[in-house]
Amino acid sequence: MRHKVGLHAKLFTWAVATAGVCALLYSTYRLWLEPVHLEWMVLLMVMVLVTWNAEIYIPGVRSKITLSDTFIYVCAFLLGPWAAVALGSVDAMVRSFRGTRRVATVGINLGAINLSVMAATLAAVGLFGPLDQLVHDGRRLKEFALALGIVALINYLINTGLVATSLALSRGKSIIKTWKEGFLWTSAVFFVGMLAAGLICKAIAVLGFYSFVISVPIVLLTYIAYRTYLGKVEASNKHIESLTKLHLAAIESLTMAIDAKDQVTRGHIQRVRVLAEGLGRACGYPEDQMEGLKAAALLHDIGKLAVPEHILCKPGKLSTAEFSKVMIHPVIGADILSNVEFPYEVVPIVKHHHEKYDGTGYPSGLEGEEIPLGARILTVVDCYDALTTNRPYRPCYTRQQALEIMRRDSGRTFDPVVLKTFFEVIDSIEVDLPPLSHRPVTIFDTGRPAPGRFPEQSLALMPKSRTEKALLDIAAAQREVLSLYEISQTLGSTLKLSEVLPIVAAKLENIANFTTLIIYLNQGEKMRASYVSGKHAAALKGIEIAEGEGETGWVARHRQVLIGSSPTSNMEQSLGRLDAESDDGIVVGRTGVVDFENALGKAAAEYRTTAIFPLLQGETLVGALALYSEENRGYSADEVRLLETISTHTAVAVSNALAFERTQESALTDNLTGLPNSRYMYSFFDQERSRADRQGYPLVMMMMDLDGFKKINDTYGHHIGDEILRRISQLVRRKLRMGDTLIRYAGDEFVAVLHRATPDMVDDLKRRLQASVDDFAHEVRPGRVARVGISIGHATYGEDGHAIDELMEVADQRMYEDKISRKRGALSMRVLSFPARSIG
Repeated sequence: MRHKVGLHAKLFTWAVATAGVCALLYSTYRLWLEPVHLEWMVLLMVMVLVTWNAEIYIPGVRSKITLSDTFIYVCAFLLGPWAAVALGSVDAMVRSFRGTRRVATVGINLGAINLSVMAATLAAVGLFGPLDQLVHDGRRLKEFALALGIVALINYLINTGLVATSLALSRGKSIIKTWKEGFLWTSAVFFVGMLAAGLICKAIAVLGFYSFVISVPIVLLTYIAYRTYLGKVEASNKHIESLTKLHLAAIESLTMAIDAKDQVTRGHIQRVRVLAEGLGRACGYPEDQMEGLKAAALLHDIGKLAVPEHILCKPGKLSTAEFSKVMIHPVIGADILSNVEFPYEVVPIVKHHHEKYDGTGYPSGLEGEEIPLGARILTVVDCYDALTTNRPYRPCYTRQQALEIMRRDSGRTFDPVVLKTFFEVIDSIEVDLPPLSHRPVTIFDTGRPAPGRFPEQSLALMPKSRTEKALLDIAAAQREVLSLYEISQTLGSTLKLSEVLPIVAAKLENIANFTTLIIYLNQGEKMRASYVSGKHAAALKGIEIAEGEGETGWVARHRQVLIGSSPTSNMEQSLGRLDAESDDGIVVGRTGVVDFENALGKAAAEYRTTAIFPLLQGETLVGALALYSEENRGYSADEVRLLETISTHTAVAVSNALAFERTQESALTDNLTGLPNSRYMYSFFDQERSRADRQGYPLVMMMMDLDGFKKINDTYGHHIGDEILRRISQLVRRKLRMGDTLIRYAGDEFVAVLHRATPDMVDDLKRRLQASVDDFAHEVRPGRVARVGISIGHATYGEDGHAIDELMEVADQRMYEDKISRKRGALSMRVLSFPARSIG
């Protein structure tokens, strides 16, 4: 959203722009009087134009690393301040006109860079004299380094200060706050650029100006390194963000238990979370604490678990004793949450969200700004949602009535500044409130009993008396609270799919009646039964349903809940595919031979009731949750609602588990060779060491390093070196035993972990490996082959050390000794080219 720019912002922007233009004109005049080397200036300008698009955005801040800044610094030290200002103007204009930019943006960019470069360079000249003399005088190295730092610091402060001031004035925010949030952490950008400029200047001073060409690859490599590193940081941040969302999903699951306790205010917590987040951003609540505000909004009523339901749902006015019971819920909530080590200000917000601005609130009677800002925000949105929803003791107020009631309490109950901001943004944030409706539920009813179908009136078990109904409702409510809490807590504690699916199945046993439970996972055009619990589990696991076929396929295609059909068509289609694959209906799996046809036919005949729920992560289908029952009964509305909710959180947990498995597999595997990498080695070795201790067998770590590999890269190129690494890794892996593990440690180094390996076995393996690698020859081109050797050292766990670092040090030393011995005794291990011959 574009902000309306005020008069002060316009005046400041035009003043800076004017000053920047004046600086450029004056610099041009000085260059006309005192010309510089034209070819130098042209070369630097070309480099600025070539690198103007080489930018790397720094994750988490609104700034970027650029290559052109380095060349502006080089210009300042070699050609003086006037040439640097002219070069900076070119850079500013090129960047400002990229895309659709306003004239004011061009002006502020031009002014900021011109004024900062001029001020920084003139300050250094005033302190140290002409900067080009400082560069060429080898005796003034300390002064040169100090000048670099001064120029970078002054340029950083003036440049970021002018831009931050312009942004703050245009957005109506604090200048200091804007500078801290957007520019405080970007100082490294200026100093890294200056450091590179200093190295280039010294290279020119020692080797001559045209050695500048040598610096270009260095700067480009630095750029590539930064881009690669910061790209990984960004990927890591996204992964952390996904885990944060998972934790928030676990908190949301917990809040459903709070909603279940207070049936009248169902949905209140989610609405308060949305309103609190919107108001928090409008009030300038710290962005790094926003997750804490959202968590507090979700958990602010958790203390109501200690308040009896008859008080929460009382239709009349509360007595003094009853109100005192309600007043304990903020303290109880804070006490419950105090055992959780939140990295945010969650507990104080929950504890004080019923404090009043004039000090008459509870539980501590805090006043004014003694109340945490998050609690003051929560007070406003909590009250607004309470006023605009039905309560046992009154109907809801209209939106305007609620706002007028709150306006009359400004300065008493509410912080006037926070309340004023709320009135300003309520129209925009109220649009994002979650809808109260659920996904549609489809009931199949033919009007008369049919195979696998049942009449609509059988969808719920009717209690025999009002007392029985009350007992069933109480038992269901308590089971729901306990189950949701356990599911949210347990699902939030694991990212392993092999653990998530059994957790869901185990928890559902306490919630819904079923004979068989199947969790299908989406595999493109089909749904596969990845986890089965209950009767016929062995036969049903692994069956596949095409999208659109049968009841499960219908749910997958339409993303809707299906209640009341039988699984007959599912089973028949699965049988049809099995018959097409096998003439006798027998399929051989990993667990042996299973008569699927008989098992599935029996299952189809026994089941009477089906409930299938889509597992959706946003709009993405993750899978389906299917409950099959032999009882001719339905599922009540409460059961369907609860199962829908659990399906939603199951989808989140399954989706995150699948993403985690993909990420974990990628992170622990070397892309070139397909072997485990060094990250895998450390966790793997700890497990193997524990197993060796328990079972008492020898464990050997063998380190291997290719001889002459560097020369292959230098002679034939890295693509040949990569192919040799792949082939050598395959060769070595074939020589190891089945239970041994080969790891690519780094570059051309490999580590093998050997189980139950005696000294004789280690020596024999070493001889065989070295002989095989010595015989290996890779044909580079017809008539030319490349050869490598391999040096090997080993260390035995317990004898040579216990920690992995100790064993690696010993093995590395022995490998180095082996390398020296092989160099002395076998000239054939050097990298040579011979006519191609067959490999034995």
